[in-house]
Amino acid sequence: VREEHSGDALEPRALRGAIERRFDIESVTVLKKDDIKITKQGSGYVIEADYYDTVPFIANVSLMIEFKKSVTLD
Repeated sequence: VREEHSGDALEPRALRGAIERRFDIESVTVLKKDDIKITKQGSGYVIEADYYDTVPFIANVSLMIEFKKSVTLD
């Protein structure tokens, strides 16, 4: 997303659209566009993803995957 918008005027709608396209292309199904938080910080934006998913492993054992990432775009 950073490379797609380098030099462009950043807007939350455009950032969210770029993220949604990336999710579609890469077949991301666990994380939805609404799970991404975009906040204004100074002259740029901070994009944050904070989620977890639980998947079956063996019999009654499951694995929980936790993901936290933030990126600052200026």
